[in-house]
This record gives sequence, C-alpha cells and structure tokens, in this order.
Amino acid sequence: MWENVGVTTEIQSFALTDLEQLVIGPRRYDAFLYGEEVVGQNPDPFAFWHSSQRTHPGYNIALYANSKVDTMLEDVRTTGEEEKRTEIYQKIQREIYKDTPAVFLFSPSYIYAVPKDLKGANIKTVSTGSDRFSTIHEWYLKKQYVWKVFVN
Repeated sequence: MWENVGVTTEIQSFALTDLEQLVIGPRRYDAFLYGEEVVGQNPDPFAFWHSSQRTHPGYNIALYANSKVDTMLEDVRTTGEEEKRTEIYQKIQREIYKDTPAVFLFSPSYIYAVPKDLKGANIKTVSTGSDRFSTIHEWYLKKQYVWKVFVN
C-alpha cells in the first residue's frame, strides 16, 4: 500500500539478535513495524517513551522526546498509590497520543475459557499468554467425596 502512494519500500526480516545489533541499536530505519511485548499488569513504559532511552540500549525506537512525559514517567515510578499511578499513566497516554510519535496498529486480546466449577481462577487481567497461569496456586475445584463404605 505504501508503494501505491509513491513510497519505496523494502521489507526485511531479522533474527532478534541481528535486529538488535543491525537495526534497533544503531537506529537504522525510516519506518519500523515492531511488536512491543505487553508490558504486564504493572506497566513501566519508561524504556519505550523516556527521552533518555532514545539511544541504544533503550527501546525508545520512535526517538520520542517530551519533557512533560519524561517527568510523568519518572513520577509514576515513585508513586505507590494505585489510583495515582493509573491517573499518571492515563495522562502519559493522552500526551503521547497527542504527539503521535508512533502509530499503534493493534493490541492483542487474550481470551481463555475456564470450566464453570473452577474457582479462584482470575484471568480477567491476563496481559501475556503465560499470565493465565500466574494464579494457578489459587485454583480449586469444589468437590464432595464420599467414602465407598458410606455409599449404598
């Protein structure tokens, strides 16, 4: 589609180690499609958006710089109060969205089915595929067992 509007494109695929050394590290790209791994239930997008992370080994591959966002990214790391953290993250998101340093194509959804009788399974906050097992130690099935000697 880019070529249809006059943009010459060359698609290249790399092994992850080569990608880091040859493309991300030296920042050799004009446009870069990159799948950012979900940052988890307690996100810390510092490496992706703080201006100090524009050079390797930082992951600010958009080369984004905004002093307001930098300050908020620093503040959220020292805030222990969950509501305040959520508020700061929302402000960061709005500011980055306003500046449009990147185009966010999609966010994956993880949907898992569990049996109705499985208790303690909290998969509402699954951020990565392996997160679905993060509370497995709390899962249980409520069953009643009767010894055979008490059954007719």
